[in-house]
Amino acid sequence: MSGCGIAMLVSLLLAPMSLVNAPGPGEPSNDSTTIELGAALSALDLGSLSGSGYCSYGVRLGYPWRSHVLFEGEYSHYVDRLDDYSHSLFLAGLRGGIRRGKLGAFIKLQPGMIRFVETPYPHPPPFSKFAFAAGGVVEAHLDPHVYLRFDLGYLIIRFGNVSFHRAPLRRSSTSRYPLWSIGIGIRH
Repeated sequence: MSGCGIAMLVSLLLAPMSLVNAPGPGEPSNDSTTIELGAALSALDLGSLSGSGYCSYGVRLGYPWRSHVLFEGEYSHYVDRLDDYSHSLFLAGLRGGIRRGKLGAFIKLQPGMIRFVETPYPHPPPFSKFAFAAGGVVEAHLDPHVYLRFDLGYLIIRFGNVSFHRAPLRRSSTSRYPLWSIGIGIRH
């Protein structure tokens, strides 16, 4: 099992601890949030583009727009286990949903860009493509300001006419790939 897989497994095993000391149903909640900051581990499986899969580290920044809706941007840097590819993913969009007691459930829609870099650089040169992430988010609150977050969804990439060096494959259409992450956030 890869280091990314082990980290995600440990996070899933520790998730039930997030329900300790969180506000219960009916308890007052402080919704005067001005900003959200977070860090995450993420996994992305690009199928035949890499047989080894990708693990990333990333950051998130959110700003409330309306009650239960916030603008959110995230940056993730992916590296495959064979170190042949690295990808940078930047997404920014809306996340909306509800928070009740210890849990929150949200839907997110985030357009953005993904940048592909293949080693040995510079053959072929790096390139960027349009990406769109859609999925769901579940938060488990540790206290009113700290929460664990689980994201599950799809990353849709518009490749156009692209050829990958190690995976001799041409992409001329839009493809979708499973994308999930586990992270921690601070709401201030």
